[in-house]
Amino acid sequence: MTEEIVKQQEPIPQSKRKIILCNTDECTGCRICEYVCAVVNEGVQNPRLSRIRVIRIDPVFDLALACRKCEHPTCLDACARSAITQDPVTNIIHIDEEKCDGCGFCVEICNFGVLTIGIDKKVSFVCDTCETNNNGDPACVEYCPKEALSFVSIDDCTDERVKTFHQVLQ
Repeated sequence: MTEEIVKQQEPIPQSKRKIILCNTDECTGCRICEYVCAVVNEGVQNPRLSRIRVIRIDPVFDLALACRKCEHPTCLDACARSAITQDPVTNIIHIDEEKCDGCGFCVEICNFGVLTIGIDKKVSFVCDTCETNNNGDPACVEYCPKEALSFVSIDDCTDERVKTFHQVLQ
């Protein structure tokens, strides 16, 4: 971890926060994003180790969901061991595996349900938009066969439903 990653900091404007968005009109629920994520981050083809989740809202649509880089992340405050920090520039959530005890409080409190407890390591993990393993270019976006995923700032999103969704949950 770098010194600039701190537990408490001023939030960056939403226009600077880039998140992975899913176009539900294009997403087929194929789950390729989950497999690609697991391979890039864990080296195995196991969607349970993915940092992005495809959710089927039957019979309406499929939705791929990753960390939303909240302005005031509830996961950060829920961690009693101070294992969770947020980069003050990118708002990317980092989890210190040495400090995390896998209690799951962060998983339970996340408004978006995007944190997970690892099946092997028994510690929390969350999408870092491939900051560590793919030079900051989300592999799920790159390999989505329907181009349903995009990596954009919230302000650049043209879908008012997504903006409203974010405002309500923040």
